[in-house]
Amino acid sequence: MPLMFTPLTEADIEQSIDAAQEAWSRMASLDIGRPVAYPRRTELIVRAYMDADPEGSVVARQDGKVVGNIFCHAWGDIGWIGPLEVEPFSQGQGVGTRLLRHGIAYLRRSGCKGIGLETMANKERNLRFYRAEGFEVVGEMEMLERSIDGGPMPISVGVAGREEVAGMGPWLRQAWPATTLVPSLLQSCDMGMGRVLLHRDQEGVDGMALVHTFERETGNHASIRLLLIHPDCVQPESAFTDLIRGVESCAKACGRNSMVARLSSDGPATGWLSSIGYRSYGSSTRMVLGTLLDPLAPCILSFAG
Repeated sequence: MPLMFTPLTEADIEQSIDAAQEAWSRMASLDIGRPVAYPRRTELIVRAYMDADPEGSVVARQDGKVVGNIFCHAWGDIGWIGPLEVEPFSQGQGVGTRLLRHGIAYLRRSGCKGIGLETMANKERNLRFYRAEGFEVVGEMEMLERSIDGGPMPISVGVAGREEVAGMGPWLRQAWPATTLVPSLLQSCDMGMGRVLLHRDQEGVDGMALVHTFERETGNHASIRLLLIHPDCVQPESAFTDLIRGVESCAKACGRNSMVARLSSDGPATGWLSSIGYRSYGSSTRMVLGTLLDPLAPCILSFAG
């Protein structure tokens, strides 16, 4: 049967997770030189991708079996791709290229003026693959981690309620004018993936963070998915550090013992994290197709799935 590309459905979830695990396990095994069983993606994450962008969640199917998938995310003028995977026995046959083209077409139909993604910095094959479709390298991403002690939540930081998150559109457009983020923030809260925290000074909210605690799942770590400081914030480093302490406290209360963050190696935020004990455990390369506008002030932001 010919290769088919269709939106991901409920019936595809397990096969999609299998294909992803096989792809990552093979890559890790080749890198290390011995067989490695890569952790399986959780069903919760796949459902979140499906719910947010049903048309952007696409599988490649051969003889009735899912052999690859791509997940795309539209945030207003900005779109991003990740993850994209092809199971080992179907690699080198153009499956990944066709999935990528499906993703680009979907994001362009959605009005995205720029499309971002991240790939491993040491994989020249990956860089060639994306360059062939017009992506260009724009910078390096740092992957940072530290164990958390679960200190008290700073008095300047609080967990936002759902109505408060739903009303954050104007604030978010000031911090990052190119994006529409409220639906993604609400989804994270509604599906039990994480929480939104706000930092306040005397003038009001001047910073926000989304931490993924995955409290409905087993695991040891939490992830800072997004942290934005308002461009008018008077003390950005102080607000940033308080938000980090806040997300760590929140994660510890959910039974997590370590925090990870991915962010651009440019700008002050990487140094701020290093100064409070975060250490690098890897890096990735950010690539862009079109025009991608970054937030107006220091942030934590990753286009990794």
